[in-house]
Amino acid sequence: HVAARCRPLPELQRELHASIPLAGAVPSVNWFVEIVAPSRFNAGKKALDDVNDVLRKRGFQPLILDRRRPFLRRLVRAPMYLARLASKLFDPRNTIVIQAPLPVEAKAFVRELMRVKRATVVVLVHDLDSIRYPGRSHESPLELTFLKLADAVICHNSTMERWLQERGVRQTITSLTFFDYLVDAQTAPDASFIDVAALDWRRDIVFAGNLAKLKSAFLYELSDDYG
Repeated sequence: HVAARCRPLPELQRELHASIPLAGAVPSVNWFVEIVAPSRFNAGKKALDDVNDVLRKRGFQPLILDRRRPFLRRLVRAPMYLARLASKLFDPRNTIVIQAPLPVEAKAFVRELMRVKRATVVVLVHDLDSIRYPGRSHESPLELTFLKLADAVICHNSTMERWLQERGVRQTITSLTFFDYLVDAQTAPDASFIDVAALDWRRDIVFAGNLAKLKSAFLYELSDDYG
């Protein structure tokens, strides 16, 4: 989804294709980096899984980056994965969605590949590690460079969009505003957890997220009489 005030992605893609002669009428292909995250008792992989699901349903082909293996095994297999991704990035017929942040074993190499890419690349930002982790603020220039090498960026909201623009990201930027979660109709509402039908939607709030104090400190600061 691209904001109406910005040039739509198909237009960017047509301009790129028009500037590069192609041999034969070979149809374009949509790809995406499918990050398969390990299962843990939190919502950390939910957004990744939902984006993977939506893009597959929209006809995008996956380039699977499996993070469930131990780090050393991932490091050994990284060259094989990166070589496949490189072949897609060098083809001007392709459109590729890359979800950020990438795992550490792929981050630097993919950024360098972006400098010489010929495909149209959209970066979907789940997190900016330089903001997310106080001790990693030094990574901000590298993250911004990565985004500036994309053709379009999808971020969470207008605050993040403004933050990126103030730091020189001039690409087409789209804000999601609310990051919708997909819900399996067979498992929701889960009657054993909450009776959704009984909620008063005018005043009741359901909070879904990490309940740890580090992530959701406001929960621990609420008074007991807020009703």
